[in-house]
Order: sequence, then structure tokens, then C-alpha cells
Amino acid sequence: MPVLEFKQNLLNLLSNEKDKRRNDRYYLKGFKAPEFDEEGNKIEDLEIENDAEDFDRAAHEIDMTSKVFKDV
Repeated sequence: MPVLEFKQNLLNLLSNEKDKRRNDRYYLKGFKAPEFDEEGNKIEDLEIENDAEDFDRAAHEIDMTSKVFKDV
């Protein structure tokens, strides 16, 4: 029964959507050579890794929840 897997389906969908947004930010920003700290560790670009300040997470989660229920 698909409803029993609701939590996992929702978490998977939210993760996939986050990856899509991150990829969109990466491609919109263009290529930038990776930066490294003194120890040689890659420094993550926070503009790419984090969602924008005006991103409404609650509204996004509601949209994704309705999308999961629509597939049931």
C-alpha cells in the first residue's frame, strides 16, 4: 500500500528536489574553479549549497506533500 510509504516517499522527493535546485544554482552561476583551504580540503560554495534567503521551505514541503498524495 503506497500510503504506508508516505514518509519515505516524501523524504526521497524532498531530497531529489533539493538536488535539482542545487544543480540549477550551480549551472546558473557558471564554472568556478574549486577553492581549497590550507589543508587541501575543498571549500564548499555556500551560494550553491544553501537555498536562497527568499526560498519558502514550508510552502515547498506542502507542494511536495500534495504531489506525493496525487501519485497515490
